[in-house]
This record gives sequence, C-alpha cells and structure tokens, in this order.
Amino acid sequence: MAWWRLSGRFPEPEYYVSFEAPSEIKPGAEAVFRGGIWSRKGDCTETISIPNAPFDLVVSKFNGTEAWRWSLTDGSWSPLTQEFGSRDVYPFGIEWDLRDNKGHSLPEGAYWLQSFQIIERSGGTPELRPSTPRLFFIGLRLRLTHWLEVWIEAPEIVKSGGDVPLVIRVRNKSADPVDLIYEMTPYNFVVTKEDSSEVWRQSRWRGSGIEFPDGALLHPGETLSFQTTWKQHDNTCKPGTGEGDVPCVGNPVSPGNYLVEVTFEAQLADTSYEDTIKVGPLELTIRP
Repeated sequence: MAWWRLSGRFPEPEYYVSFEAPSEIKPGAEAVFRGGIWSRKGDCTETISIPNAPFDLVVSKFNGTEAWRWSLTDGSWSPLTQEFGSRDVYPFGIEWDLRDNKGHSLPEGAYWLQSFQIIERSGGTPELRPSTPRLFFIGLRLRLTHWLEVWIEAPEIVKSGGDVPLVIRVRNKSADPVDLIYEMTPYNFVVTKEDSSEVWRQSRWRGSGIEFPDGALLHPGETLSFQTTWKQHDNTCKPGTGEGDVPCVGNPVSPGNYLVEVTFEAQLADTSYEDTIKVGPLELTIRP
C-alpha cells in the first residue's frame, strides 16, 4: 500500500507535524492517519511542553466540500511533555471511522486529506498553516487498475537508426462494461537511460501520438490498442531546428541499453476523477 506524507513546519523553534495517509481505504474499515512531531534542531536537546494538539486534520470531498474535521468529531489530545534531540520524532496515530461531521458513513469515492499546523502566537490568535492536500480513495472502484489491465509491447533489440514501434494495450479485465473518457492522446511513452535520465518523451513531439475520439466503451475482455514510433532521437533540437517555423529535429541516440515506460490517463464516465496507470519499464537494447 502506498502512503503520502503531509507536513507543515513550526517557524520557531524548529518543530513540525507530519502525517502519512493511505492511498486507498477499504469501505467499512477504519483509517489510521499516522503522524509525528519532528525536531530539526541541531545537536542540542531540549524539553518542550505541548498542552494542546498542534494540528487539525480535514477530509474533503473531491469537489472541496469539507466532510470531516478531527477537532469537531474527536480532537482528544493528551498533554505532552517531551525531550527532543536532533531529528527526534514523537509518533502518534489519528483514527477515523469514515464518517462525516454528522456521523454519516461516507460513500466510496475520491477525497482530499489536509493537515493544518497550529502555530501559537504570544498574545495573538493561533495561525492555521495548511499542508498540500493529498488525494485518497474510499473503495477501489474509481481506480482504473480495478477495471483495466495495461501493458507495453516493444522489441527487446533493435538496430541503430531504425524506427522503434511502441504499443500500449488496454484490456477490460472486469465482468462489466467500462465506459472511458479521455482527451486526444490518452497515453504518453517515455524512454530513459538505465540511470533514469530522460532521453525522449512522446508528448514533446507533435505528431508522435495519434489523436483519438473522446473515449471508448470496453466490454468485458475487450482490448484497446495504441501505437507510436520512436525514431531513436532525443528531446534536444539539432542546430538550426526548433526555431520559428522550423520544426525541432532531435539528435540521434547512441547504441546502448534503454528503458521504456508509458502512462495511460482516463476517467470513468460516471465519475469526476481522472486516473493514471503507469506501466514499465521494459528493457530495450539498440545495437550498432
């Protein structure tokens, strides 16, 4: 399971609160947002007192409407006195029963989790410092991987200077029809070196991807196929190209080992969330 971290720092002293959120939560289960108070001070050690919770947590619907706020539904915090040294952390967990502020169960869907650092000001109103919202899901039915199987087909070995056909296939692996919505070219191939440095990206080159209708209805077991061609050039433009009306012509790549990966981006017709599947990398060898 993947986890995302939400964080915000105290200005002074150098302590901050950080949270990790599961990317997917099973309906009916209980979520645990794992958090911690971290120190970024140097070699010194000091004891700090935290009588009140230094944070708040908010879950919002995909459209931004607040669904749950920790301080309204629980907000319990045991006063803390903790000795902190360099990069020490005080861990804790916040439990959530997937209910909104009124106690109603939330339906499956896409949601945002955001933490708010509470900065206490001497003689003033506490400041709420928000973290970057992170997307997570209740249920798996919104994820393309729940419905689709995606793979790449490409030659393992090619001769230097020739065209390299790259194919992505998208199959409905479920027992139900899947209505997909996407714009123009829903896939993007990327070629990298073995050290992960990017060599060629399909979306940088006009005409390297075919534009398709706005979506497709895939019946159970049905497969979509998309193809592009890599002409063994990189993303840089040869001198005298890529300026004015002169199209960019990439520089030829050297023989060697490369990696190919692809992303497929689409939206299920009955949702408002656009999801992405990333596949690869596949190994590709160019020989002289």
